[in-house]
Amino acid sequence: MRRARGAARQMREVARRALGAAMRAREVVRRARGAARRTRVVTTFAGAVVGLSLATACIGEGGSSGDGVTREEFIEAYVALRAAGLQSATGVISSEDRERILAAEDVTQEELLEFAATHGGNSAFMREVWDEVESRLHDRRTGSDSVR
Repeated sequence: MRRARGAARQMREVARRALGAAMRAREVVRRARGAARRTRVVTTFAGAVVGLSLATACIGEGGSSGDGVTREEFIEAYVALRAAGLQSATGVISSEDRERILAAEDVTQEELLEFAATHGGNSAFMREVWDEVESRLHDRRTGSDSVR
């Protein structure tokens, strides 16, 4: 009888430890899903902008950007918008925050769309733009001050 009680006690202890390990594993999975969700938001948003760029290019590629934003202005504005989105709990920024950020960057949403429409047909150029955006976002996350 004592052996049975001892064995039952050991089984309860093993079950308690297994439950604890399962709870810790569940937390790790939850955190990984959160990180994946944040990454998915960034890639989905970038994909939407690239898609918009390509779609507008198919409709008709414009000439030079004229008075529109420069490559650098576009990158800076986009990085500021994405950084704000990544800092928010939902990964999305409000219209008010978007307008505030664009005003601080001295660009309008229409100018960003015009830039995408103008340069969307040049896939090599846009790939360089998105690579630079990604690099700057990475630098912000890691605290790197490398100037490009």
